[in-house]
Amino acid sequence: MASFLEHGLPNLIKTTSIERVVAPIVTHLCHLVLICESGEVSERFAEIEGAAEGVAKASKNMALVAFRKSL
Repeated sequence: MASFLEHGLPNLIKTTSIERVVAPIVTHLCHLVLICESGEVSERFAEIEGAAEGVAKASKNMALVAFRKSL
C-alpha cells in the first residue's frame, strides 16, 4: 500500500514531528478500512470497537489542536 503521505497529505501537515505521528495512524486506519470492506471482519474487530472510538476522538482532537496552531 502506498503511503497516504504520497497523495497530498504533506500539504496539510506542517511539521516533520506531526508527520511522524500521523503517518503510522493513517496507514493503520487505511488497512482497517480495506479489511472491513473486503468482508474479512471477525470477532476481533468487535472487541476493539471501544478502542477505535477512543482513537477517533483523539484524532479529531489532535486535528483541532493542529488547526488552531496553524492560525
